[in-house]
Amino acid sequence: MTSLKLRLLCFFAIYVSCISLIQPNLSQAFEVKPLVHELAPFGRKAASSLTISNPSDQSLPVEVTINRRVFDGASGETSVPADDDFLLFPPTALIPPGGTQAVRLQWLGDPELAASQSYYAHVAQLPVSPTEDTGSEVQFVLAFNVAVHVAPEGATPQVQVLDAELEKSADGRTILRTTLANAGSKHTYASRMAIVLSSPSASTTLEPEEILANKLDTFLPPGGQKTLRIPVGEGTWTEPVTITLQPRDAG
Repeated sequence: MTSLKLRLLCFFAIYVSCISLIQPNLSQAFEVKPLVHELAPFGRKAASSLTISNPSDQSLPVEVTINRRVFDGASGETSVPADDDFLLFPPTALIPPGGTQAVRLQWLGDPELAASQSYYAHVAQLPVSPTEDTGSEVQFVLAFNVAVHVAPEGATPQVQVLDAELEKSADGRTILRTTLANAGSKHTYASRMAIVLSSPSASTTLEPEEILANKLDTFLPPGGQKTLRIPVGEGTWTEPVTITLQPRDAG
């Protein structure tokens, strides 16, 4: 065998070995439903269940933890463990191939909340020891953040427009920059309403589908603010601009 052929065979063997080490096993993907839970602080609505499905041909070890979403006035967000606020049962499970597992979320916090609180239930696949079957030393594990909101009875959002102005993007598009604030006692999403934009020279209505199409974070907790930048399409726009919000979905 020539030196060139030997080098090529060695290169091919090393390449295949590397692929087997780093290639994620997509057959181990799992599903979680529903991805949003709306709870009350007491009564029958103070509990919910999420279902984890394992469509793969291998057993799936998972763990569920809960974190509270903490917001500051500048729209920043952090998360902190909230084990005392919820009972998760079971918190860990080994789901058989093709099987499902229901996990109960039971509110244990204050039954007399003044305003809604928001959490993430973090559903994570647990790493397992590599085996001859998997042939992988580098593991890719999946995780889902499931939104969990707890709101007192009668709580409502109250979204206000703090400011609005038009900007030009680098590619020449007209962009609406607006800051919205939620002065109510319940969370909501800016994508649950249409934004009616008017100026002395033009007007348009930005429907929720258009807002969502820009992949914006539109979540507004009680007392929270959010600045959105949304393209407004063609037209000759002049300032000042005014905004009217029109609800499209209960929230």
